[in-house]
Amino acid sequence: GMGMTEKQGGTDVRANRTTAERVGEGIYRLSGHKWFLSAPMSDGFVMLAQMGDGMGCFLVPRYLEDGSKNGLYFQRLKDKLGNRSNASAEV
Repeated sequence: GMGMTEKQGGTDVRANRTTAERVGEGIYRLSGHKWFLSAPMSDGFVMLAQMGDGMGCFLVPRYLEDGSKNGLYFQRLKDKLGNRSNASAEV
């Protein structure tokens, strides 16, 4: 799935407020909200987040290496036409 759109920015991803904080070698903590997340049933998600020097693209797994769930919180599935064939969620 992909999580790029945020409510305040719409299609202007430069207005995104989700942030990425480096917490280890190649490990980042993303904090924010995505208005649309496509394919919420996926095992991984490509998400955009602001870094100190601009926008970054991150692969966010549903499960961590130790098998525990990642800290994603799915607020709701979007109620839209065609949701059964192409689901999207607010995260």
